[in-house]
Amino acid sequence: MILSQLHLPLTNKRTMTFLANPDWQHRTLLLAFPSGSVEEIGTVRFRVEPLPRDTDQDTVTVLVQSEAQPDWVSERLAERLNILESKQSSITWEGLRSGQMLRFRLRANPTVKRNGKRWPIVKDEELSAWLTRKLETGGSSLLDVTIIPEGKLVGKRRGESPAKTFHSIRFEGSLQVNDVSQFKELLACGIGSAKGFGFGLLSVAPI
Repeated sequence: MILSQLHLPLTNKRTMTFLANPDWQHRTLLLAFPSGSVEEIGTVRFRVEPLPRDTDQDTVTVLVQSEAQPDWVSERLAERLNILESKQSSITWEGLRSGQMLRFRLRANPTVKRNGKRWPIVKDEELSAWLTRKLETGGSSLLDVTIIPEGKLVGKRRGESPAKTFHSIRFEGSLQVNDVSQFKELLACGIGSAKGFGFGLLSVAPI
C-alpha cells in the first residue's frame, strides 16, 4: 500500500470546488492513477483532514491510500487540482502485534439498513456501538473514542438526480489490536459505506 499526503491551497478556486463535492473529490483523485478498470487501479481510499482551529493555516491536507502508484503531477490531474506539495510513503503495517494499543482517526458515514434503505446513525451511543462492532470484526477492540459530527456532505454528478447525501462523523481515540491479520485487512479495506467518497480510511499511530 502507498500513503500519499497532499497539501492544497485554501485560497485556490480549484480547491474550493474539490472540497465542496465528495463525488468530485473521488473522480479528481482517480486522475492520478493509470487509466483502466477498477481492477487495474485497485483500492483507493482518501480523507480530507480537518482544519486546526484558531490558526491561520492556508492549506488543507488530503490523505490518499492506494494499491497503485499515483502520479500527482500528471497533466490530467493538474487541470482540476492545484497541489502545492505531495509526499509518499510505503505502508506494510509489519510492526503491528497482538495486544498493541494505537491511536486512530476515522471519518465515516455510519448507517443502518432498514426496509432496503440506508439510514444515518446519529446518536452517540449508537455510533459508539457501530464502531465497536466494526473494529471487533476487524480484529481489534475500541478503548476510547471522541465522536465529532461534521454535518452533511452532498455529492452530485452533473445531470444526476437525486444527489447523494452523507452524514460525516469523525472518530478519534484509541484501540487495541487483537488479531493482526484481520486488523491489517481492516486497514486495507476501510470501514463503513461510501468509501469512494472520502469515508472509511482508518489511520493509526503508536500511543
